[in-house]
Amino acid sequence: MHAAQLEAKATAKALSKATGFREHTVRYCLSSLRQRGVLEYVPFINVYPLGFTQFGLFFSLASERADSNAELLDFLSRSEYVSFIVQVGGDFQYGISVCTRDIFGLSAFLKLLASRFGNLFFSKAVAARERLTDFSMKYLSPRSKEIRELSWGNSPFQQSFDETDHKILRAANEGEFQSMRELAKRAGLGQSLVEQRFRRLEKDGVIVGHHYVVRTDKLGIQSFYLLIDSKGLRPNLSEDLFKFAREHPNIIFFVECLGSWDFEMGIEVEDPQDAVRLKQALTDKFGDSLNSIKLLFVFRYHKVSKYPFRSYPPPDPAVELGLKNPTPLNRQSPFP
Repeated sequence: MHAAQLEAKATAKALSKATGFREHTVRYCLSSLRQRGVLEYVPFINVYPLGFTQFGLFFSLASERADSNAELLDFLSRSEYVSFIVQVGGDFQYGISVCTRDIFGLSAFLKLLASRFGNLFFSKAVAARERLTDFSMKYLSPRSKEIRELSWGNSPFQQSFDETDHKILRAANEGEFQSMRELAKRAGLGQSLVEQRFRRLEKDGVIVGHHYVVRTDKLGIQSFYLLIDSKGLRPNLSEDLFKFAREHPNIIFFVECLGSWDFEMGIEVEDPQDAVRLKQALTDKFGDSLNSIKLLFVFRYHKVSKYPFRSYPPPDPAVELGLKNPTPLNRQSPFP
C-alpha cells in the first residue's frame, strides 16, 4: 500500500520493482484490498486552476434530533458544492470542504443552508485552504527513505475550461479506469479527444495524480485531525511545520489555511495515545508560536470527492439564492 497509495496508476511491474515482490503477488494484493473496500481509487484533481477555492468548515449542530442530522447529511452528500464530509469527535461534530469561487460563494452557501435548515450551527469555524500536501503512509514502510507526496492549492494561473473537460473530470472522478478507452466510453467522448484533453489537464495542473483513499478503519488504524492556530506570522513557521509533518511517520497530510485556524494535519495511529503524544511533541517544539491545537477524532468519512460537480457550468450558490454575486471584476470565469 505504501508504494501504490499515491501511484494508483503504476503498473504491477513498477510496483514489483519498488517493493521487491513478484508481479502476480502485487496484482493479487491490490485486487484483494480493492474487493474488501480497503482501497478506493480517487483521481487527484486540483480545482484551483479552474477558479475554485476549497473552504474548510468544522461545526457542531444546534439540534440533537437524529432525523434532522440525517437530513442535513443527505443534503450535504448530494450537494455539488461539498467535496468532503467527515464526522469527528472533540470540539466539533462534522467537518466539510466547500468548493466555491470565493468567499462570496461560501457566504451564499451558508445562507443556502440557513434557508433550508434554519438555526443550524451551535458552533462553527471556517478557513480557506491555500495548499494541501498528501504524504504516503510512511508508517507502513518505516525503513523506506522515499517520501511520496501530491499537492494541490492556489494557482497563479486560471485555466480555460469547457464542457468536454467537465465530462472527462466527472468521468474520472466516478472511479478507477483501466485505460483511456474506458474513460472515453464513460465520458461519452471520442478516445483521441479524451487522450488529448487528459494530457492538457495534467499539464495545466488540474489532474495532479492518481491515488488510493485507504479505509484505515478496516485495518485497525485510528485517524485524527489537528487544527493549529498560530500566533502572528512568524517567519518560516509554515516551512518548519511542513518539515515536521513530512518527516513524521504518522502524519499523512499537511494543509496551509487562512481563517479560524492556520494549519491542518492528518494523523493515523494504532494507539490513540500516540495522537496525544504527537500533539504534545508539536506543543513542545512550536509552542511559542502557537495559540492552540485542537485534536479531533475521526469517526467516519461520509463523502470524498475531488470533483463534486455534476452539472456544467458548475452551479453558483449566489445564483441559486437569487443574489447578485459581488465577485471582483478582474476575477473572470474560466467557463466559456
